[in-house]
Amino acid sequence: ESVGPFITASNFENDINNLVNFGAYAFYDCESLKKVSIQGNWNFENSSGVFSSCTGLEELDLDVTGKVIPYGFARGCKNLCKITKTERFTEIGEKAFDECSSLTYFDLTNAKNLGECAFSESGIERAYLKSVKNIGRSAFANCRQLKSVYIGSECETIADYAFLCCNSLQTVKVLSEKVKATEKREAFIHIHEINSFYLRSKD
Repeated sequence: ESVGPFITASNFENDINNLVNFGAYAFYDCESLKKVSIQGNWNFENSSGVFSSCTGLEELDLDVTGKVIPYGFARGCKNLCKITKTERFTEIGEKAFDECSSLTYFDLTNAKNLGECAFSESGIERAYLKSVKNIGRSAFANCRQLKSVYIGSECETIADYAFLCCNSLQTVKVLSEKVKATEKREAFIHIHEINSFYLRSKD
């Protein structure tokens, strides 16, 4: 079963133990929603924009079995500062956390694919991408608090402007030899100064 939509609802109280999915934009623009805890056999693949524009949302506890965060999942949640159990997610959809300016941490250790603008204009401070294969265009663009980036050896593509204007970047380490050096450099443009920039490449 799935739940939604509750567009512009001021609060939500329900027994969701038997549900496994939210409909798209189920809680769109629910400004008074502050904390959401979801546990069990949940799958968010069809839940595009489910919490988008919930400007009062501060915390998400996602103790679920699903591994995909869909398009626009929490886009524009400017007060969202804590998301737990994020290490399980392997796919982060386009604009999933776009404009989440208070979100400073998301465990991306097991993430394999990051969609376009996945974390753009968020408050993320560190991107440890050990398992990543594909980083979408502008995935971390304008992340003004981002200080360090680590990209593992399995990365195949880093799209243009992936780290555009991340002006707090101090350390960048890219271990993959599968991505051309020119492609890597195009991802890191319009950045004032980087103290340590390491690229492993054959070209």
